[in-house]
Amino acid sequence: AILLADRVVMMSNGPRARVGKILEIDLPRPRTRKKLLEHPDYYRLREELLSFLKACDQH
Repeated sequence: AILLADRVVMMSNGPRARVGKILEIDLPRPRTRKKLLEHPDYYRLREELLSFLKACDQH
């Protein structure tokens, strides 16, 4: 999602899912996997995304 999108809309789980958080991806384009892995903001965005998913999984 971080590679392809300019915005990631993260949803809560279940049939009553709601928008949990919107993550703006402000990384330069064109994006390649190599450039993404070298960009310092990638790891912050990745951690934010994974933390949200982990928190949703615990509920």
